[in-house]
Amino acid sequence: MLKYIDNDAVRVAAFTFGDGTGRGAFLNDTPGLQWQNAWGRISHAQGLKEPVTDNSAPREVILSRKLMDDVGLDYQVFFPNALLFLGMHQVSEMEVELATAYNRWLVKQVLPHETLMKALLYLPFNTSAAA
Repeated sequence: MLKYIDNDAVRVAAFTFGDGTGRGAFLNDTPGLQWQNAWGRISHAQGLKEPVTDNSAPREVILSRKLMDDVGLDYQVFFPNALLFLGMHQVSEMEVELATAYNRWLVKQVLPHETLMKALLYLPFNTSAAA
């Protein structure tokens, strides 16, 4: 049915789900059809599946540089979107562990390789001493 969608952008977006099959595109929840993607303008936007042959920096840095070039960004800011739910984790210690790991990854794996990349750290707000 997806091939019959009139709107080109919606049709292309739908087929990015399910590894190109469109399966799951019309779920009314995440990971259903969302409107926060660049749908083709950034080749690795849906799942970071793009092959990387350049070994001059970590994969995340190479893909971010490509994104910056693709959309004309002067700076890339890493924001801890996926971690924002951690404050509700059933095991409070897990927030501290994952926040620390994420922040360490940013500081050691990403930021030293590119001065045009900035980041916001995730602070485990439920444990003030760790924050």
